[in-house]
Amino acid sequence: MQTLANCLVCRAPAEGSPVVHRRAAGDRLVRCRACGLLYANPQWTPDELVGLYRDEYYDEQKNLATDFRERDYEQTRPLHELVVRDLLRRYPLLRPRGDRPIRVLDYGSGVGYFLVACKKAGLAPLGLDFSDVAARVGRERFGVEVRTDPDGELARLPSDHFDLVTAWQVLEHLRDPRETMRQLVRVLAPCGVFAAAVPHTGALAYRLRGGRWFNVVNPTHLAFFDRATLTRLYEDAGLTHIRRPILWGGGPRPRLSRDLAQFAIRCANLGSELRLYAEKPLPPIR
Repeated sequence: MQTLANCLVCRAPAEGSPVVHRRAAGDRLVRCRACGLLYANPQWTPDELVGLYRDEYYDEQKNLATDFRERDYEQTRPLHELVVRDLLRRYPLLRPRGDRPIRVLDYGSGVGYFLVACKKAGLAPLGLDFSDVAARVGRERFGVEVRTDPDGELARLPSDHFDLVTAWQVLEHLRDPRETMRQLVRVLAPCGVFAAAVPHTGALAYRLRGGRWFNVVNPTHLAFFDRATLTRLYEDAGLTHIRRPILWGGGPRPRLSRDLAQFAIRCANLGSELRLYAEKPLPPIR
């Protein structure tokens, strides 16, 4: 593990930050005194994270030798399709027009569930993920393109290229979210849309369970955002017109009582997931 000298978002000195949770021996979460971000310090090294991801997400037997991913896709498909519909409704520039493809980059795409929803809507999606297993499942079972070496691939992508860039449940895993955000905004076209979702420390579940909340227990989660800290990360990357969508439904099967309760929690900003959309401004006229 490596000890950090600075906060992951505001870069304030980490020394003296109070410990909030202890997940395991040497694995603790601290609170930034300046911006309030909750983050792991010390953090896992890249090599240590590879082993954790293999255990938590991409076990080869489970992903390649069973129908786990197909069943998981059917459970999550309604949410991904709902999000695509919501983005197209809010941002007319993302709607397919026929003259050129609407390019989508999904950073940390996993096996490509969101890419499938984009493809169905007539968009041209590309996924980046660290896992060879994820890329293989995406290609062979879901017919989408997922490239590995995400940071290397991201650095090689052209600037101002994508109409939509997304990072669903990814920013909390990053060892340097500021730099990754800078690169993601670099490849986003002016007037393009950036969208991300993260576990939300303002959630009712976190307030009730604290260190026992499943998102806190997950050892691959390195940073925990509320609306203020996520907004700051967006603004520091140059994004504007930041908004929080409130979605209705998205569960595997519509159920009025459940969907109504979930909608009320989302309206109160107490849901376990924080989702923000934003736009990349036009460059200044010189």
